[in-house]
Amino acid sequence: MGILWTVYPITKEMKEHLESEGVEYPEVSSTFPNDEQIKQALNELEGVNIEISSSDPSKGWGAFISSTSSPEDIWANLQVDILENDQSRRSIWFEKGDENLIIYFLKQLSKKCGPQTLMADAGGPPQVINA
Repeated sequence: MGILWTVYPITKEMKEHLESEGVEYPEVSSTFPNDEQIKQALNELEGVNIEISSSDPSKGWGAFISSTSSPEDIWANLQVDILENDQSRRSIWFEKGDENLIIYFLKQLSKKCGPQTLMADAGGPPQVINA
């Protein structure tokens, strides 16, 4: 069984959570990304293969990211969901995957929509990922 990784922007509520966990964060807010920002971040990744999947784009889409040097061992399964309260923004999470590859992607994404918080369902403190 693998780890599910959830990604959140640094909002007022997330800042409160990070403070309660004793995790430092930059004094800036960030946003949930849109499709264009996610796809730009994916396109900026080097040394990876990307397979976009979507059975119904109105409900979201996904991308399987794998290392060109070791695709069986280094990969991440990105899931992109449409936010209910803002149809232009996306909630992202990873259905398993290599932590370093996920962080690599989030560093690219944070250049577009600000720092992001990565949380593992297996526990542990949240990580703030910034460009």
